[in-house]
Amino acid sequence: QIRTLVRHRCAGQARIAMSEPLLEHDLWQRAIQNQIPRDDKETTRAARAIIKKFDEPECSSHQFFMRKMPKGKASLSQILSEAPADTQDLENYDEWHVITTNEWMSYLASLGLSSAFEILDLNSDLTLLLAVFIDSAYADVPLVLKLTFALLTFLSLLLAIGISLGSAYTSRQHVEPKSRNTMYLILCTFLNWISTPVFLMVAPQRLAPYGQHFLGRNVGYSKDTRGLPVVCRGNAALVSYLSQRTFRTQLPKVFFENILLFALTVYMQQAYVKSWGAAAIFSVTSSALSLLYSIWRTVRFFVAARRAKLTYQKIVDDTAGYETNFDKTQAQEMLSSGAISYLPS
Repeated sequence: QIRTLVRHRCAGQARIAMSEPLLEHDLWQRAIQNQIPRDDKETTRAARAIIKKFDEPECSSHQFFMRKMPKGKASLSQILSEAPADTQDLENYDEWHVITTNEWMSYLASLGLSSAFEILDLNSDLTLLLAVFIDSAYADVPLVLKLTFALLTFLSLLLAIGISLGSAYTSRQHVEPKSRNTMYLILCTFLNWISTPVFLMVAPQRLAPYGQHFLGRNVGYSKDTRGLPVVCRGNAALVSYLSQRTFRTQLPKVFFENILLFALTVYMQQAYVKSWGAAAIFSVTSSALSLLYSIWRTVRFFVAARRAKLTYQKIVDDTAGYETNFDKTQAQEMLSSGAISYLPS
C-alpha cells in the first residue's frame, strides 16, 4: 500500500506518522496548463497503485474507481475494482481504465456493430425506396405516400449528417493544426454518423501522457505499468454519457426512420400491395432489428444524460471543496450550452 510520510513532533520527539495516502485530484486542470512533467510523482503513484490492484489474483476488472476527497485530492487507499453498489455514490469517484487487449478489441467490436447496423439500415431503406417508385407491385400506392416515404428517408439522413458535421466542426479545434482540413471534417462526420465510441475518436490524444497534450489522461507509460495505458476517464457518474454522446446524431433517425418509416412500410404493404416481396421483407426485418437496437441505445443514452445533468449540477453547487474551479466552469458550460441543457431538470 502506498503511503505518504508526514513528519511531526510529539512529546518533544520527532516521529514518522503514516497519513492517509492521497493523490492530487486537479491533474486534469494542471495538464491543460502544461504544468505536469512526464515523470510527475503524483501520476506515477497513481499508476503504481492501480496496476497493483489490477495484478491482484482475484481482480478480473480493467475498470477502477478512486474515491475523491476534499481539497482536490483522491485517495489511493480506496481503489475499487467494481462500481460502488450505490449508483448515487458514483459522482464521488473518478473512473480509471487499464486499457488491455480485450478492452481495446471491445471498442473495435462496438464500432463494427454500430457501423454494420447503420449501413445495413441505410441499404434496406434505399432499396425499398427504389422499389416503391419502380416496382409494379407498388403501382396502387398513392403518390403522396411514396413522396412521404422518400421525404422521411432523406430527412433522417440529412439531419444525422448535419448534426455529425456540426460535432466534427466543433471538435477540430482539439486536433493538431495539420489535421484541421476538409478530410478531417469528412472522416469525423462519418464516424459521428455511425456513432463511433468517443474513446476511439480521441484515442491518439487521450492515450498521450498527462502534460504532453491537454487531452492526455494516460499515466501508464513507465515500466511500472508494463506499458499498459492507465487512463483517467473522469467523474465516474459522467463516463457513461461522455462515452456515448455521439449517439445524439442518431436521435432523428430513431424517430423518422426506425419508427415512422417502419410504420409507413407496414401500412403500404398491408393496405395497397397485399403481398410481401423480397425488398419489403428485407427492409422490414432489418428495420425491426434496428428499431429494437435503437430503442435500447436510446434508453441507455437518456438515462446516462439524465445522470450527467444531475452530476454537473452537483459539481456546480459543490461547497465542500471536492470540485476544482475548472471542473465547475466546465460543468456550467455543459449545463448552459451542451446537449444535456435541453433535458428537463
